Amino acid sequence: MENSDNKKSAPQRTLQNASKLNTYQINQYIYSNPRKGIWQRVKEAINHE
Repeated sequence: MENSDNKKSAPQRTLQNASKLNTYQINQYIYSNPRKGIWQRVKEAINHE
């Protein structure tokens, strides 16, 4: 019985880890891109002045 539980839980853990990684990567992408855009605008504004 324990073996069947382990076999079921291992793929579930992998799926959970993968989903966490994907959301983390998506969040990083979403949050990092606007910041880069903002910093680029700030640098351009400073350069123009």
